[in-house]
Amino acid sequence: MAVQKKKLNLKDKYQYLTRDMGWEPTYQKKEDIFPHEDFEGIKITDWSQWEDPFRLTMDSYWKYQAKREEAVRHF
Repeated sequence: MAVQKKKLNLKDKYQYLTRDMGWEPTYQKKEDIFPHEDFEGIKITDWSQWEDPFRLTMDSYWKYQAKREEAVRHF
């Protein structure tokens, strides 16, 4: 009997594609690789809790952008 895989919804698919991509450098100090991390701006201390406001994969972005460009052409 074949096991049927559950189809992921868009949010779960995006999370599956983008989570756990963080890594810790081993050959260089983190401050040398990311010198601007300590400047002003948004400080994110726990990346696992951060939600991407756009939640778009590149494929989704290209489709979305194509629709926008098509709308502008007809304007």
